[in-house]
Amino acid sequence: MNKKIVSAVLCLILVVGCLTAVAACDKDGKEKLSIVYLGDSIGEAVAGPSPLEERDNYGYPGVIGQVNDYYYHNRAISGNQTKQMLAFINREDTNAAISASLIRTADVIHVSILGNDLLQADFGTMLYDREVKGESKTFNAAIKGAEENIAKIIVRLREMNPKAHIMFQNVYNPVYAESKLMETSVKEKLASVGIQPSDYRRLGNELLSRLDSIVPAYLAEHPDKKIHIIDAYAEFGRIFDEDPERGKRLIFVDGVHPSDEGHAVLANLIQNKLVALGLAGEKDGVKNYKTLRCEQIDRLYAETDLDRDALKAAVQKASTFAEVSEAYFDGVRNYTAKCNSVNLPRNYAEDTCIFDYDREFYFDKITLDNVGFPDLVGKNLMDLGVFGPDCKFSFYDDGTFRTTVTIADKFIPIINALLGTLKFEELMAGKVMGDLDVEDIVREYCKNMFPGATVDDFSAALEVVKRSIGVEIIGADNLNGTEIWNSITKEGKLPENAVLQPGFGFEINSTYCVKKVKGADGKEWTAVYIGRFDPDTEPFLIFTVHEDGEISTVDVSMEILGLVLYGTEK
Repeated sequence: MNKKIVSAVLCLILVVGCLTAVAACDKDGKEKLSIVYLGDSIGEAVAGPSPLEERDNYGYPGVIGQVNDYYYHNRAISGNQTKQMLAFINREDTNAAISASLIRTADVIHVSILGNDLLQADFGTMLYDREVKGESKTFNAAIKGAEENIAKIIVRLREMNPKAHIMFQNVYNPVYAESKLMETSVKEKLASVGIQPSDYRRLGNELLSRLDSIVPAYLAEHPDKKIHIIDAYAEFGRIFDEDPERGKRLIFVDGVHPSDEGHAVLANLIQNKLVALGLAGEKDGVKNYKTLRCEQIDRLYAETDLDRDALKAAVQKASTFAEVSEAYFDGVRNYTAKCNSVNLPRNYAEDTCIFDYDREFYFDKITLDNVGFPDLVGKNLMDLGVFGPDCKFSFYDDGTFRTTVTIADKFIPIINALLGTLKFEELMAGKVMGDLDVEDIVREYCKNMFPGATVDDFSAALEVVKRSIGVEIIGADNLNGTEIWNSITKEGKLPENAVLQPGFGFEINSTYCVKKVKGADGKEWTAVYIGRFDPDTEPFLIFTVHEDGEISTVDVSMEILGLVLYGTEK
C-alpha cells in the first residue's frame, strides 16, 4: 500500500496537460477515425516517457493517433486492475471528459489491463509459492477474479459499442536477473531453495502466460471477429531472446513500465494490426512516423553534439515502422534530451477560446474515492482544515492558468513536528516501506522523467521540473533543496533550518483553452483543457465549468488518486 501511495503522490505532483467533436472530417474530406485507450498505467503513458513532456510523442497512444491522423482519447488510468476498469466503463458521462460517449462512438478501442491484477497481489511472493509450493492461492484468486472481470468488461464494451474493433494488449514479461520488480526478501527466499536470478524470467513467463490466456480463452467460447490480441508478451520475449540488452532497454527504470523504446515496440504492434484491418495506411503511417521522430531529434537534441542531420537521414532511409524506431533509438541512446518549456506557443482551433476576463475558482470541496483511504471516502477533505484559504484555480484572460495549493497555517507546526520524527536514513535505504528505496526512486525518476536534472543539485532540478511541467514549490524561500537532499541522504536527517513556513505549498502553471463538447446523448459540456492544445486529442487535466445563474463552479477529476476537486468562482 505504501508503494501505491508514493506512486500516487508522484503522479499528483506531475499532473499537467484537448477534446474534439465525436465525429468530423480531415483536411481531405474523409471521416477521421477515433481510437480510445482504456486500462492501466501502460496505456496512460505517464510513467515511462522520457522526458515526461514528450508523453504524446513517445507513449504509444499518442504515436498511433498522430501518425494515422486519428482522433485519439486516452482514458487509461494508472493503477487500474480489471475491477477498476469495469467500474470505469460502467459509468455514464459525469463531466466534460465525456468518456462514456467516446467509448460508444469509437472506431477502435484499445485496452491494456490485467498486469495490476498480479502486481498488486504481491507478484514476487506468487513466483516463490508456485515454484516452491507448487501453487499460489493468491495467484489462483487473482486469476479467478480477473477472468470474471474480463468477461464483464467485454460484454459491457460490446453493449456500449457493437461495431468497434477492440484490441486487448496482453502483458509482456518485464522480469530478468537484475529486475527491480521483486523485493530483496523474495529474492533471498528464492536463493535459499536454489533458485538463481537467471531463473527469474522463466518464473515470470509461467505466471504471465497464464494471465495472458484469459482473453483468448474467453474468445474461444465467445467468438468475436472484431476483438484482437496485441501480443506484447511474444514480441518483448522475442526481442529479449535475440538481444537481451535491447530487451532490458524496453523496460523503464522502475522495472515495470515500458521505456520510450518499449512504447515504440508496442506502437509497431498496434500499427501492424491497424494496417492489416485496413484502418491505417502502411506507407502514410511510416512517412508520418519518420516526421514525428525527426521533429523530436531537432527539438530534444539541438543542444547536444549529436549529428542530427545524419540521424535524420538514417531515419528517413528506414522502410518500416520498426526500422524507424531502431534507427532513432540507436542514434539517441548516448545523448541527453532537453526538457523544453511547458509554456510553448498556443495553437487554438476555431472552436476554442479563452475567457475574456480573469476568473478565480476557490476550492470548496475535495472528495476521495480510493480504497486505500477508507476513512476518508465520502468526506469533504476541505473540512479537515489542512488546506489554506487561498487554494484556487485561476484562469487568466491571456490564456495562462495557475493552480495554487497551500497548507493551512495551523497545520504547518504539526507537519514540522512529524518531519522531525521521520527516520530518513532508514526511509531512503528502503527499510521502512518494504524494499522501496526512496533515494534510488527519486534519483532515477528525476534523471529519466526530467533529463538534465540531478538530485545532487536539487535546487537546479526543481527549476528543470518547473520549466518542463510548470510545477513550482511556493512559500519555501527559506529552504535550500540541495542542502536538504544532501542532509537527508548523507546524514539521515533534516537540516536544523529546514522548517516549513506559513504559505508553504505548490503551484502548477500552464496554459488553457475552452471548448464546448457534446456527448453521445446530445448533452453539452463546457470543457477547459490544461496544457498544449491539439484538436485531435485532450490533455491530462480536463476541467468542467458549470454556469448556474449567478454561481459558476468548476470541477476536475484526478482518476489515479480517486480525487475530485471542486471550486466556486469569487
